[in-house]
Amino acid sequence: MEIIGDEEILVQIVDLMFVALRSIDVDAIQGKANLRTSSHLKPLPGEAEAMLREHTKLESAPSLVPDAVVYKVVPDSASKATELRVAIAKSLVYQDAIFLEINADYDGPFSAATLAEQVQTDSDRITKLLGLSEQA
Repeated sequence: MEIIGDEEILVQIVDLMFVALRSIDVDAIQGKANLRTSSHLKPLPGEAEAMLREHTKLESAPSLVPDAVVYKVVPDSASKATELRVAIAKSLVYQDAIFLEINADYDGPFSAATLAEQVQTDSDRITKLLGLSEQA
């Protein structure tokens, strides 16, 4: 789940944002970052429904049809996140697609480049845990 082609410009934008924040408060990089990424994933035909059924089993209440699931993800030793959550649902934008949202909290101090690397590492791990991989 990479932001292909935009990584460098996004890091530059965040660096400029940190410069602006430090002009107001020199301790701005000591703060907390809450990052939210979202994607619409297009698996092979029929796989979106199968994946959602696998993650939304609720056998005790047949009249309740789960529409989404949210997991709290335990950060691994490589993660600097204080909290990670991932939501998966049927995409309301694209047919036969999955909506994926990752929320991550990090405590400072941090640089934009370090934060971007950490978000990518955590996102890659979460998508792997969900059994998602890019198809060639």
